[in-house]
Amino acid sequence: MKLPFIISSVGRMRSPRNRQGSCVDVAARFTMLFLGLSVSPCHAAEKKLGAQPTVLATSDSDYFNPTVSYPVRGGLNLEIPRELGNRMLAELGLVDVTAAPFRADPTGGNDATRAIQAAVNFARDHQMVCFFPSGTYRISETIECIQNPSRQGGGMFWPCVLQGSRRGTRPKIVLTARSAGFNNPAQPKRVIYVWARGAGKEAPATAEQANILFNSMFLNLDITVEEGNPGAVALRMEGAQGSGAQDCVIDVTHGHTGLEGGCGSGGSHAGITVIGGRIGMDLTQSRPAPTVTGVTLINQTETALRYRGIEALCAIGLKISSKARGPLIVGTANERNPLCGQISLLDSQIDLQTPGGVAISSASALYLRNVFVRGAARIVNSPDGAQLAGDPEQWLRVAEYAHGPVLPEFKGYRFAAPVYIDGQRLEQDVMATESVGPPPVDLQARHLWGEDFPSYESAGAVSVKSPRYGAKGDSFTDDTEAIQRAIDEHEIVYLPKGYYRLT
Repeated sequence: MKLPFIISSVGRMRSPRNRQGSCVDVAARFTMLFLGLSVSPCHAAEKKLGAQPTVLATSDSDYFNPTVSYPVRGGLNLEIPRELGNRMLAELGLVDVTAAPFRADPTGGNDATRAIQAAVNFARDHQMVCFFPSGTYRISETIECIQNPSRQGGGMFWPCVLQGSRRGTRPKIVLTARSAGFNNPAQPKRVIYVWARGAGKEAPATAEQANILFNSMFLNLDITVEEGNPGAVALRMEGAQGSGAQDCVIDVTHGHTGLEGGCGSGGSHAGITVIGGRIGMDLTQSRPAPTVTGVTLINQTETALRYRGIEALCAIGLKISSKARGPLIVGTANERNPLCGQISLLDSQIDLQTPGGVAISSASALYLRNVFVRGAARIVNSPDGAQLAGDPEQWLRVAEYAHGPVLPEFKGYRFAAPVYIDGQRLEQDVMATESVGPPPVDLQARHLWGEDFPSYESAGAVSVKSPRYGAKGDSFTDDTEAIQRAIDEHEIVYLPKGYYRLT
């Protein structure tokens, strides 16, 4: 069975929904890091004499990705593009935006919009990662990260992966002050827009089809919106399996929204901080059962978090601090689907710096566990009348809260979301709170990898393709011995883009 994580960087989320294939700890000693790795049964193909890498077949009649037939049909093209100036990174599967032929300025002195857009497109079309060395990258227009469909069934092997270096200061993308089109809050405009073209069944190729955005990621990159851009949405990313944003600081003090769109169905967002803006995270549009982990939302003027997606949002390690009166979290029902807008909030904290407001309003089922709230007159104040009292003067810990409303009639049916404990239906809500001191300092950190989480850039990391080990990753050579030897000799082992045959 092929795992759909073909071009993926290392995730840093430590939770039950961590992506498979991102990191494997062996006996708590060895860590193997994967970039561009899939796992599949050994195919029976043999390298024929005179065989040449297949030239990708293209069509100018549509947006579909070309067909790769070598070394694995429908898989990855392993050719290293000759035009890339940074050969070392190219051999690892990375496209350096500062090197030839793109030469994006990392000093922030010149506009890099065209260079970055060209690098994003090139990396996608060559099934590589778009890599940003440490620096400041100034842009003035939307960077579109478009995943095109494939005739093999979706574009999962052709994602857009934007990754910042973990060496030195984290790279930052800056939207220049008063950029054209970002000045109207009534018509928000995206700064970074990650989306998938329709495959023709649910949407045309010119429209977004979020349920086929696979394996696209935005990693270790900060975004800052400068003044005069009140309509700017820093990052739009609604995706499915393998997709998500991780390890980002998004400053929208002069913008509208930090992150728009939830990743679910196997996707997630983790380790994100949003500063300012009207809305911190707008997850009104999300894939089913989205997950957010270790997210911090600071000083939004309207709402920190909105949700109206299909099935329950699972938010773990959420930290909110705001002077707004609230509600700071708003879950709303969907008139077209009653099974929308549910929220589960765990190991989180909400700090209303202007005492007396409302922390949460939810029109759908709501569950809280180990949630610390300060400054709220009401922790929960929902449209159906459900309430949970707060304390404007001190921290309260919600040990557990569960409320299931009776939902509006839908197509002649009335849906309910009753509360059950050990198989027994309750006729009342579960409400358990207590006065406590401040939240534990690791309430959020316990759900994230630390800053020392390894990557291929870590000190001591070794590539299995280095001369000492000689793995080929060409799908034909037996790389078992090379990989095993690297694991035996090093704590951090890195597998560059390729197919690694094991026997």
